[in-house]
Amino acid sequence: MGIDAAADQPKDLVSLTVGVARVLDLSDARQRKHFGITLATLTGDSEDDVESCRIVADLARLEGYDAILSPSAALDVGRNLNLYIDGRADHVRLMDGPDRIPLNYQP
Repeated sequence: MGIDAAADQPKDLVSLTVGVARVLDLSDARQRKHFGITLATLTGDSEDDVESCRIVADLARLEGYDAILSPSAALDVGRNLNLYIDGRADHVRLMDGPDRIPLNYQP
């Protein structure tokens, strides 16, 4: 079977600079309360948790948010930026950040 050709290509871990017009910060307890979702639900992995998160994401989009900043399930102090782009991305800017780290090769 062999190795997939794409798996053998040089890979870098890069940082991105992101600019987004409106971000709902669900790492903030007051915002979670406003949207009726708990920290346990945001970081959980049951089918009910996933469905609740989808409902909140749909509500956030209806209220004009372009992204959600959510607590990380993997790291207590981590956060995830979830971008929602359903059409033209005029409200989102992605640029290469300052960091680039080779993952599977030596520069």
